[in-house]
Formats: sequence, structure tokens, C-alpha cells
Amino acid sequence: MVDVALQQMEAMLRALMSTDNAVRNQAEEALAQARQAPDSLFSALIAMLRSNQDEQVRSLAAVLLRKEIIRLLAQSADAQGVTVSTQVKALLKSELLACIEQEPQRSIRKKASDVVGQLAINIMSNDPSGWPELFPWMLEGTRSTNVPLHEAALAIFNTLSEFIAEKMAAHHGMLLDVFRSSLQAQQELSVRNAALRALASFLMALSEPSQRVPFQELVPLMLQTISDALARGMEDECREALEVFVEVAESQTKFLKRHLAECVTGMIAIASNTSLDDSLRHLALEFLLTIAEGAPTLARKMPRFCADTVPVALAMMLELECDTAQELQEWEDEDEDEEDTEVTNYDVGEEALDRLAIALGGKAMMPVLFGIIQEWFPSDDWKKRHAALMAISQSGEGCEAQMAKQLEPIVTTIVTRFGDAHPRVRWAAINTIGQMSTDFGPQLQAKLHSCVLPALVSAMDDGCKRVKAHAAAAVINFCEHCERKTLRPYLQGLLGKLMQLLSTNQRRGQEQAGTAGGAGGGAGAPPPFS
Repeated sequence: MVDVALQQMEAMLRALMSTDNAVRNQAEEALAQARQAPDSLFSALIAMLRSNQDEQVRSLAAVLLRKEIIRLLAQSADAQGVTVSTQVKALLKSELLACIEQEPQRSIRKKASDVVGQLAINIMSNDPSGWPELFPWMLEGTRSTNVPLHEAALAIFNTLSEFIAEKMAAHHGMLLDVFRSSLQAQQELSVRNAALRALASFLMALSEPSQRVPFQELVPLMLQTISDALARGMEDECREALEVFVEVAESQTKFLKRHLAECVTGMIAIASNTSLDDSLRHLALEFLLTIAEGAPTLARKMPRFCADTVPVALAMMLELECDTAQELQEWEDEDEDEEDTEVTNYDVGEEALDRLAIALGGKAMMPVLFGIIQEWFPSDDWKKRHAALMAISQSGEGCEAQMAKQLEPIVTTIVTRFGDAHPRVRWAAINTIGQMSTDFGPQLQAKLHSCVLPALVSAMDDGCKRVKAHAAAAVINFCEHCERKTLRPYLQGLLGKLMQLLSTNQRRGQEQAGTAGGAGGGAGAPPPFS
């Protein structure tokens, strides 16, 4: 009978993996029926996990074990006693730990560790002494030279972090020792990353800031994990560690305070290193942005935070691919509504400036940002001119009060770039005026209409059709916040130019010209740059 039950279980697991919907649906019905006899179900699943030769079958058995434990054992203490016998629970405990010790596949060990963690939560939440062998086994694993066992023990600590934080306060010192030893340089990076994940979960589970203080000594070891991963060229391990740092920065910024300067220095080095994978640089910059947003006062008090972070974001905005005539033509022909949705370094840098300006404010941002902008504006490198213009556009919301005081010289300087030699720079200048017309309207319109409107009208004669259409779009933004009496002297020339655009066979220009004509005539339209 036992062999028959195992054969049926294996057949069901294989059917659940079938690409045939009918076969899979039938298997799901069989699983629902098997739940009526939980002892048999758990016994068969653990047997599949422990003895089946097919990795896919063992993997699915582990997944189902976890799901069924959640389904049956998370309900109540009474449900545990009624639905699963003491003998089967004992079988699960011993066989799962044996599986972790003996399973050759890392992914399956990870799944088995998740099952152990879920089983432990459900058992020990009702009876803290219900699995007395588990914590000694986990501690022994963290002291072992067996890397897979050490990693698995930390994964279980990760799953149990909330339980340990709430119900095992007397043992927090022991956990500090575990993390300290697991983060040492001689440990494998997989072990150190497992310790990082468990530590992050534990820190978030602690209810009192004072409980986190003893663990602050671990931050240098956490940082060293990233450095060592980079030094060894192990980018996946570095990525995992950076993700943990971002997670900690989001939820526990104050935990990092004592070592924040070292963290910031390290992240700036990674974010600015163009030889690294883009995802690593993005994560490092995300850490810096998270600190700025989560602890802006702390960031502003750091002597070099703004001065070092802003150039990183600006440098990413130089990473544009438009160096050949063919690439420029592709950009001109590109439909702005259907642009590539892939996130580029330029996109990341642009968003970073916006977030930094809002988080840190104009008093901190303006001196740093405009110092670089003034240096880049006259550059022979069109990418620097482009980035300088777009930086003004992106920082307007956060630096509004400070920029408003210098609105005329800023706008006048931007308008000079309507005649730039490079079409992308002309587009950026027009884009920035369009955005500022929204951000600083109606003051900009009232004070600077004589500078802006004639320049936009002229830009609608640009030799680049994308620039030409963008000038019409900027008119929409300008008119949205402009009084009719201010517009009246310009209407004849403006509407005449828009009629010319409407008569072309360029769809983008026609659409923007039609909307701009409505806005200029008083009909109004939603601003495209807002």
C-alpha cells in the first residue's frame, strides 16, 4: 500500500507540472481530495522530497509542503492536534532537517529551509518548546564549516526573525554572536549574504530602537561583504548585499547612523564606477536617495553628501546613445509616446536629481547643481549641455523657491539654447521651458513672455521635426498659465505658425499644433510637461 501511495503521489506531482490544462486541473482535484487525509498527504510529500530521483519532483514536493503547512497548521492549536498526528509532525521535523543536511541541490535546500521555518512558526507560536531540537541544530549549523548547512541555518533564522525578536529577547545576544561570526571575511559570500538577509529581517522585526543598538557594530562587516564581492568580481553576491542595504536604509535609517559616512562613501564609489554592471550602480544610487528621503536632515548635515551625490546623478545623465547620424535619425523618427520602456542610466540619473531636489531642498541643492550646470552649459560636449538643461527641468519642483529668485537669468540662458547646434540640446531647452512654464506659472508668463513666446514661435521652424513638434507642445504649457491679454500681441504670429504645422504631413507636429492652437485661443489643454 505504501508503494502504491507513493506512486500515486509522484504521478500527481508530475501532473501538476503538466502543460496540459486538463491534466493539471485533474491533478489539482486529486490534491484537494488528498487534503482530507493530511497525515497521508504529508507523509507522501516528505517521502517524495527525501527519496525521489527527479529534482523537479523534489522541488515541487517542498513547495507543496510549505503551502500545506500554512493551510493546515496556521489555523489554530486545535487544528494542529486534529488534522496532523503527533507522529507525522515528528516525522516532518526529523526528515526536513535531514533533507537540509543531505540534499545536494542548493535550490531545494533553500525550499526545505523555508518549510522548516514555516513549520517552526506554526508549532512554536502555540508552544515555544514544541520543537526543542531546532535551535540547537541551527546554532550548530552556524558554527559548522559545512557551507550549505551554515547558509540553511541562517535562512531559517531569517524566516523566524519575527518570532525571535518578539519571544526570545533573552537570546538576542546569542543572535548577535551568530551574525558577527557569519559576517567574518573568512566565511563564504553565500553565507555572509544569508546573514545579511537574516539580520535585515531581524532588525525590522524589533519593536524598540534600543534593541537594535548592539547590532550597529555589524555595519562595517556588512559593508565589507559588498567590498569583497566586488573585489572578487562576484556581481550577483554584490547585488544581493546591496539590496539588503537599500532595505535597511528604507526601514531603519537610524541603525546606520553611526557608520553612515562610510556607507555613503562606499555607495558613491559603486554608483560612479562605469565598469560595473548598471544594476549595481542603480542600487548604490538608490541607497543614497533612500537616505536623502528617509533622513534629509541627517543627509544635509553630512559635509559631502549633496556635493558627492549630485555629480553621480548628473554623470549618469551623460550616458546617452546618440553619437552617430543613424542614431540621431532614429531619435528624430521615434514616437515619444512609444519610446523604449527600458530603464537606462540616463533615466536613473534624471529621476535621482528630481528626488534629491525634493528631499534636500533648494538651499542644499542649488549651489552644487548650478555650479556644475554653469560649467557644462558652454561645453563642447552636447551631452553635457543636454544634461545641464534637463537638470534644471528635473530640479524645478524641489528648488522652486531658490530658482524663482533667479528666474529671469535662468530662463534667458535656457532660451539661448533654442539655437544650439545639436537637435537633442534644442529639444532639451524647449522641454525645460515647457516644464518651467508649469512649475513657475503664471509668474514666468507674466514676466518673461517677451523672451519665451517669440523663441517658441521661431523654434517651430526648426529643421528637426521632433524639435518643431516639441516647441508646439511647450506652447501648450505656456498658455495654460498665461492671461489672454498677455497672449494677445503674439496670437497672430503664433496661430499662423501653428497653421503651418497643421498643414504638414507630420502627425506629431499636427497633433501638438492642434492642441496648442486650442490653448492659445483660450480653449485650454492639459500641459504635456507636467
